[in-house]
Amino acid sequence: MKIQTYIIDAFTNTPFKGNPAAVCLLERPIPEETMQSIGSEMNLSETAFIWQAGKDNKIFNIRYFTPKAEIPFCGHATLASAKLLQDMYAFRELQFITHHDLAIAVVLEGKKIKMQFPNYQQTPYTVSETLCKGLGIASYAYAGYNADLAMVVIEVSDIEIVKNLRPDFSLLLQDQSGVKEVVVTASALASPYDFMSRCFCPWLGINEDPVTGAAHAVLARYWQARLQKSTLLAYQASQRGGSMAIEILSEAHILVTGEAVIVLRGELDMP
Repeated sequence: MKIQTYIIDAFTNTPFKGNPAAVCLLERPIPEETMQSIGSEMNLSETAFIWQAGKDNKIFNIRYFTPKAEIPFCGHATLASAKLLQDMYAFRELQFITHHDLAIAVVLEGKKIKMQFPNYQQTPYTVSETLCKGLGIASYAYAGYNADLAMVVIEVSDIEIVKNLRPDFSLLLQDQSGVKEVVVTASALASPYDFMSRCFCPWLGINEDPVTGAAHAVLARYWQARLQKSTLLAYQASQRGGSMAIEILSEAHILVTGEAVIVLRGELDMP
């Protein structure tokens, strides 16, 4: 069996920037164990598996695997998958259905890909001493927790703190709170961006995720309230870097707009 496989840089219009995702285009579902093995082999922050759902050729099932585990939702791999389908079939609209029955509507306008993501909530959270030491954060202005993604969001006072973080990942892994991802964020205080962030998730086999769509589905509500703005421009300040535009649509949904670039096309030769 051969599986058409692509590597696509998401949340960027420049090759080798943004966040790379592998996308495997399937004719039909394959065993979960095989998906995880492929995710481990690709060794990117995310490998997405997509296949047509029923007879509607614009609805696709999607599953997401890190090198270590399946996760319920991944923004950059969704963007990468939409880019592939746009490139192959010239779709203007399509929909993804995740393994957890989340429906993600997508509109493709030229190079811009607009995706309707959940508008996740968070509750106030007390960051453990282990997480603070592991991140190298002496103090923070706010911390919140989103249970859907097991994600902690920490606001610090200055974007230079965000940019200069050098986490101790072995220490972070000692945290026993069940957190899977930690996002550190700060107001950008200057045009063109409203806020910046970085995302760390060694618990999923990814020390730093370069540009994280799912994190912004949590950050959006928070920064909307902080800045009193319903349209936001965000930058993730990883080494690769990437940006996205966010519009708050409702209490339930946000619209995330980004670009992506296909950098590799090939096939996996499966036994």
